[in-house]
Amino acid sequence: MKNTQFETPVAVVVGLGLRCQIGSLDEIHRFLTEWTTSRRGYLHAAALETCEAVRTGELSVDDARKAFIDFAKASHILYLELDEPAIAKGADQARSAVSARLN
Repeated sequence: MKNTQFETPVAVVVGLGLRCQIGSLDEIHRFLTEWTTSRRGYLHAAALETCEAVRTGELSVDDARKAFIDFAKASHILYLELDEPAIAKGADQARSAVSARLN
């Protein structure tokens, strides 16, 4: 079987805001099969089917990664990294605006 590791893992939120790194086809499959049955839907099924298609050689591991990202976005569990410099810049701009109003 070909390499099933991702170049870049997908980070998802689990539990109380904890981040989990999903870095391979097997990890996607494990995560999806353990996903709460009542919260499964079309994108969950599509991601599982994509995993199987990768195993049979019909699709690439990147296709499975993309399908998992679509599922994670729709489920509101995709962990988004915050851009610290942009946040700091925004805070500085907000402080400047408040200071200008007060003066």
